[in-house]
Amino acid sequence: MPDFSHKPTLTGDLVVLRPVTEADVPALLPVFEDPEVTRLTGNHTHFDEATLVKRYGSRGATDNRLSTRRASCGAPCCGRGSGWTRR
Repeated sequence: MPDFSHKPTLTGDLVVLRPVTEADVPALLPVFEDPEVTRLTGNHTHFDEATLVKRYGSRGATDNRLSTRRASCGAPCCGRGSGWTRR
């Protein structure tokens, strides 16, 4: 099993991916509430703000999970910064 105790920030020419924290919840909440995201991911669990704060507030202490958030992007269409990925 991979060791994700180190949470890197990955920086490229057009994007920065950094670990998700509870401070990101207000930006991520609309993603979890989007019916299209629910449909495409198959995740039909409703996540409220308190649940997400608890989840992402504890991610830094885990060694078996890495959740990253697009912190910035150089693409002209990108200003929202709400993209995220999970490994």
